[in-house]
Amino acid sequence: MSDGNFNLKNLFYRYYGRYLLKIYINYCNSLCYSWTFLHVI
Repeated sequence: MSDGNFNLKNLFYRYYGRYLLKIYINYCNSLCYSWTFLHVI
């Protein structure tokens, strides 16, 4: 029971972590682009 629950939690964290990482990378990219845009101006 606990082993199955652990596997489910591990799978959930792996999927959710990948989703969060994608959002985080997009957020950092937009921040970097806006900062370079501001510095260019």
